[in-house]
Amino acid sequence: MAADVGPDTKALGATLAATVHTCMSSALPSIEYVGSDAWVRAQVQTRFFEALLDAVAKPKPRRSSFTDFVWRSSLTPLQVEHHADWLDAWYLTYNHTTWRATQSLETVQLPVPAPVAGHGRYTYPSGDTYVGDFLDGQRHGRGTYTVSATGYTYVGDWVHDCRHGTGVLTYNNDATHQGTYTGSWADDVRCGDGLFQEGDRFVYKGRWKRNVFHGLGHLADAKRGFNYDGEFLDGRPHGVGKATYSSDASFATYSGEWAHGCFDGVGTLQYRDGSVYAGTFVKGERHGQGTFSDPTTGDDYDGDWINDTRHGFGKATSGASKESREGPWRANTMVQGHGQDWILLYPSGDKYSGELQQGRPWGSGTCRYANGSVYTGDWVDGLRQGHGIFVNHDGATFDGQWRNGQPTTGDAPVYVEISLTEDNATCTQDDAPTSAPTTITYPNGDTYAGGLRQGKRHGRGKYISKASQHTYDGMWDMDRRHGHGVLTSGAHDFVYDGAWVHDTRTGLGKCILRGVETYTGAWHANAFHGTGTYTTADGAVYSGEFEHGLKHGVGTLRSADGSTYQGEFAKGQKHGLGTLTYANGDLYTGSFAHNARDGDGTLVTSTDTFVGAWRADVKHGHGVLTRPDGTTKDGVWQCDAPVDGPWTITFPTRSVYAGDCVGMRPHGHGVCKYANGDVYSGAWVHGVRSGWGVCVFGNGDVFDGEWTQNHVSLHGTGTLTLANGTVHAYNGATSPS
Repeated sequence: MAADVGPDTKALGATLAATVHTCMSSALPSIEYVGSDAWVRAQVQTRFFEALLDAVAKPKPRRSSFTDFVWRSSLTPLQVEHHADWLDAWYLTYNHTTWRATQSLETVQLPVPAPVAGHGRYTYPSGDTYVGDFLDGQRHGRGTYTVSATGYTYVGDWVHDCRHGTGVLTYNNDATHQGTYTGSWADDVRCGDGLFQEGDRFVYKGRWKRNVFHGLGHLADAKRGFNYDGEFLDGRPHGVGKATYSSDASFATYSGEWAHGCFDGVGTLQYRDGSVYAGTFVKGERHGQGTFSDPTTGDDYDGDWINDTRHGFGKATSGASKESREGPWRANTMVQGHGQDWILLYPSGDKYSGELQQGRPWGSGTCRYANGSVYTGDWVDGLRQGHGIFVNHDGATFDGQWRNGQPTTGDAPVYVEISLTEDNATCTQDDAPTSAPTTITYPNGDTYAGGLRQGKRHGRGKYISKASQHTYDGMWDMDRRHGHGVLTSGAHDFVYDGAWVHDTRTGLGKCILRGVETYTGAWHANAFHGTGTYTTADGAVYSGEFEHGLKHGVGTLRSADGSTYQGEFAKGQKHGLGTLTYANGDLYTGSFAHNARDGDGTLVTSTDTFVGAWRADVKHGHGVLTRPDGTTKDGVWQCDAPVDGPWTITFPTRSVYAGDCVGMRPHGHGVCKYANGDVYSGAWVHGVRSGWGVCVFGNGDVFDGEWTQNHVSLHGTGTLTLANGTVHAYNGATSPS
């Protein structure tokens, strides 16, 4: 066996690696055993490995090359190849005589040479033909060349056997591949101005260089639905140009700068749905400063982009609500919460500056109203809630607690203040009617028209506050609103139509805030309380339970960004167990805290599935990531990134790795149990076995030594112990012991 091993040590190394791998992982199926005696088989196997290792340790000298024969040796090539003894026997055979006859020089047909000069016709040994001008035996001048095998033809100028000048190349492979090139040539390649056509399916007209589009040109590719006018470099759009897409699912047109076939620089991209992005691109993605607008919805964004997502500082305007939000973004998401300042502009002219949650004022902030009033203080879910200072446009100031958007006095909260106090809105005994419907003007200028009882507003009546222009039109019970009624603020930014109990909004009712936000459902003590539906200015809709004016309990929130959350809420925030379906189809099911994924949860995306721990909306803690091909990676995450250290990886083949990882790839020390029964324990580098390691093969053989790029190192140190107990030790090129 050793005599058959080739002398090239490099080739031998590759052969040995493949053979050793085969022999270590199987029972040597390529060896044919005679008989069934186990001892005989063991001897054959042992001899097989010894021969392989001996070939590595003591390679034969290289055979002499043909160059050696010409310059250094007097031996013939046959003598070098087959040795003298073998040739002596060969020369005496009938086969040798026959061989000499077939190899005789007289049987070789020399080709007819091409015409030296002038005009002529010539057929080459390949069957190709040329009709045209010759000079010095070469194609030179004007002529037609036809390729016999393909039918390709070239008609045009030639210089020293090369196409050079102007000419037409025509090819016709089959019915679907027919085309022509008409234009300039230089040194046998298309170079200069030219027109290339494949019927109506593919047309390019413009500059060429080294057989590819290069310079200004027009490309019409009907097969891909792509038209381009502009500059090219090495066959791809590069420079300034305009592209039109007729078949692309996303793009319609792009006009601007290109680099190596990608949008790169300043440009304008119009999408298939009519939306438009104008700004900077990098490698085909929106990156830098740019404006995105959607004429269908009226939404637009003007600001920073990174890797095709809104990232940085930007301003988004909703076409539905006409509200604009200006602040920091990260990966298409508004960065909200404590310390993140935003500016909100409402269609009413009101302007809010401060913290947000869920796109609404939440935290500390200041609102400057269109009428000149200013509020600075705490906000919850878009309403003034907590401590705040309000300065009215007339200079009046309130510094205190707020609830559901209105100031509170003691334990008697009101949403819209209508003065009904003893000193300015009560009839005196002398001028108060007792029961008949009437119209009353109070000392402060307020008016009431309706029923009375014992001098108090009772029954149906309408009250108008002169100072604020607030109105209430509905039922009364002894000076208190009670029953059904409609309350309208003087600025018409709040309208309530519903039930009242003892001067508070209690029962079922509907309110309209700022003319664009609505709530329909149950109320208690002037606050949303019970089951109801709230629609925000940007089109988000919440249907579910409320408590004291805030989302609390179980509900469904359909946000303006297209996402939907179904689950538990607490104090206005997603909190508890829930399911969040994103606009792109991603799905998260698990725990939430303070509007963020927090606790145990499962996120399913188009690329992978993650099951594990979350904190503050990012992967944090132990988790398992599953790829579409079935690969699972079990380890620890921190701040949405995998932590280098111990991991367990299960591959689609059902092989399992447990050990050190860097970037979720085996790196360091680890153990891998393969599906075929092999077990490797040792060093890994960038996902492959490299360094010192021990592998116990499924057939019982054991290799303990050095590995390189997932294979036994051919020039390293190691010990091979066969299943029968035979041990082979070797070190680089030394012989095994």
